[in-house]
Amino acid sequence: MVTEERDIPTRRTADVQLRGGVHGRVYWPAPGAGPAPLLVLFAAGYPLPGVVVLATCPDTDEQAVATVEWAADHASELDATATPLLIGGDPELVAAVLARAHDRGWPAIQTFLPGTDEFRDARS
Repeated sequence: MVTEERDIPTRRTADVQLRGGVHGRVYWPAPGAGPAPLLVLFAAGYPLPGVVVLATCPDTDEQAVATVEWAADHASELDATATPLLIGGDPELVAAVLARAHDRGWPAIQTFLPGTDEFRDARS
């Protein structure tokens, strides 16, 4: 069996306190050539090649939106980029964030499809 990169232990992780009392865990990819895209994952997290993952499990739509806003505001501190904005995990929370993104005029969002490790453009 060939070992996938995401099966290799993460080189660096950190627990973070987010807005609204939500906790998260950040997974950084192997050291590379600078900032990596930031993925906000509403589920248990795991490392992904070339992506900084912020895994969190908010209880409400408002917490999910606040989490994405926190991530966008702190992307540079996480050695990540917030453009494009990447989200994935719990479909209901992703849908809530997409609806708010549209209402607030956020930039385009890409959604992550767990199990496929693919990103797709989403209408926001």
